Amino acid sequence: MTYMNKTCDNAAQDQWSALYLKMACVLTETYGVNGKGVVREGVRKYAAALAQERKNALLAAGMKTNLKTFFSCGFGLPCGDRAKHEWIRNTEQEMFVTIAACPYAECWKGDTHEIGRMFCEEYYHALVHEGTSEKAQINLGYTMLNGRDDSCRLSVYLRPANVPAPQRAQCFPGFDPECGDSAECLDYTPDYQRQKHTLVKSFLSAAEERMGADCVELVRSTVKTYGKETGDEDLLSALEA
Repeated sequence: MTYMNKTCDNAAQDQWSALYLKMACVLTETYGVNGKGVVREGVRKYAAALAQERKNALLAAGMKTNLKTFFSCGFGLPCGDRAKHEWIRNTEQEMFVTIAACPYAECWKGDTHEIGRMFCEEYYHALVHEGTSEKAQINLGYTMLNGRDDSCRLSVYLRPANVPAPQRAQCFPGFDPECGDSAECLDYTPDYQRQKHTLVKSFLSAAEERMGADCVELVRSTVKTYGKETGDEDLLSALEA
């Protein structure tokens, strides 16, 4: 099964990808290994923020937080008519998808492929753990940014036996005796302008925690430069918090 989110704003998605690349490159060039640590922590914070928002929306809609509902409508994956997802399995307990075409990878390939790969290595683990359960198992197999593969393969498992008993009812209808008919799909329209704000705030938080004031100022100045170069004045408001 192939699913494509046609409501995606391709230009906004590319601007988001470019923003991540700019911040990550500056941090790694300036601080080396420590800079990579900031990038990875920033990605984890970003993914957790998106996942928490999705989880809250699912619960507010009276839905369970399992793999089928969480990833419904292509949530969390690259989107648009340039992205291609080949869904192999999509159930409450298992999600296998091959990403055969990815706009992120197109932006990050070449000399910056390692920077792009860092995002994927951290993002999916943090996304699934925050949005479903810490006991979920995530395997990012093939990755098109490793220089060898032409696609990415994401395999995720959420086994009821591994989920703490008090949490099972939240994840699976079969463990909730009071659950009636529960919807399995929650609409999702990516908002990359908003996600750019989340990305910046996540990187600022990671910079402060890991490196301190000088690193925070580096991220701020990088974002200001990006905003001026792209005419994205709205993004500068993310620096005001």
